Amino acid sequence: MEALKVSVPELLARIPEVLGFEPRESVAILGIGARGDVAVGLQIDRDECVGDQRVAEGVARLLESERATGVMLVSFTGDDVRLACPAIDALQPALARVCDPVEAWAVVNGRFFSPGCFDPACCPERGRPLRPRRADAFARHRRQAAIDGAGDRWWNERAVAPERWRRASARRWDRAMRSAETGAALPGVTATGRLVASLLDVHVRDYVLVRTIGGEPRARRDALAGGPSDAVAAALDAVLKPRAHGAPGARVARLDSLFAALLAEAMGERRAPLATLRCLIAWWSNDISWAICACGDALEADPTYRLAALLAAALEHDVQPGWRRAAP
Repeated sequence: MEALKVSVPELLARIPEVLGFEPRESVAILGIGARGDVAVGLQIDRDECVGDQRVAEGVARLLESERATGVMLVSFTGDDVRLACPAIDALQPALARVCDPVEAWAVVNGRFFSPGCFDPACCPERGRPLRPRRADAFARHRRQAAIDGAGDRWWNERAVAPERWRRASARRWDRAMRSAETGAALPGVTATGRLVASLLDVHVRDYVLVRTIGGEPRARRDALAGGPSDAVAAALDAVLKPRAHGAPGARVARLDSLFAALLAEAMGERRAPLATLRCLIAWWSNDISWAICACGDALEADPTYRLAALLAAALEHDVQPGWRRAAP
């Protein structure tokens, strides 16, 4: 097995920057690209890693889809994992099928080591101290502050004229989604903040959802307005009811990439709508293991988020997308 062609202390110092927060009692997962860049960054609670192999399989699919060639697993915990870490042990077999190498590390009380390694040149008994934060973490914090500030200002405008604000938000989402569908560049800082914040409005979120699943213009307008709608029901039926509508294709995959990029910039409860949209796409694609991961991310951001809770119930009861149930 090859070693990662990147500095372990350097990557460990970057984890809060990559995730957007300090992980606690969780496993940080960094997928490393062929050039040593971080292709994927996510975290999973340590308890969720153990006992459900679908979690590990979902992470493996994600790493494979993002073309990660290696992966670093880092358990952040206060437990004694000097000999072994059950959370990491549960993830490793599935990830080893798609990535080589798979490196395992733990961070306990500000010091890091590889569980089970007692080579004094690598892992002294008490581990090695974490490297201080990189200077460019400040730039990341400034960027995050700019995104959050743009989102806050846009959200505050909603109180003045909600209907007009929703229409303007829908137009912003239309532009962003058209760009994503054609493979154009991702939104800038201000646009990112406004897009992320606008999804806190359920009408805007439903507009984006209906557009994602291919709803007609009338269905999109009705979703934005709220209330009962035959057009919205028909759009949802195309996904939910057994019929040969087919699995989502390249267009939806590009939209999922847009949602993933925005999710990486979202903080707190603003993560919930984007993670829920990604859960819906994963479920629609019949990638159930990744749908479970995305749904967990949404409910972690906002345990009261109703759409995520509905999707969680559907996953728990093994409800399949319509095209799968229509398959002979």
